[in-house]
Amino acid sequence: MDRWEQNPEILMMRQEFRQLEAAHDELMAKLKISVFDQRLPVWRQRARVLFEKLWYQHVKPTGNGGETQAGVVYTHCLARVMRDAGIRVQGSFLPAGDVFERLFQEELR
Repeated sequence: MDRWEQNPEILMMRQEFRQLEAAHDELMAKLKISVFDQRLPVWRQRARVLFEKLWYQHVKPTGNGGETQAGVVYTHCLARVMRDAGIRVQGSFLPAGDVFERLFQEELR
């Protein structure tokens, strides 16, 4: 094991990325959207921008979500982008996150 693999910050980032990937895969499976759908790159880019804004400005500094909530925040970001593109995303497909829903309402006004 090298020094990078032992670094707590690197371990935390890897955990966050695993959560983002799992959240993405789960939402795509629930919506029955193919991984080859040509709209995905645009949606992912927009969701990433929104995620970074919310995560680094509001969630991470306050400790309101911790690294365990990265997938929840990203799922809500991706769902928001997809809804804006006309995709019907049922609320039952999204993880519970009252704190994040309030954050979305405040931030996206």
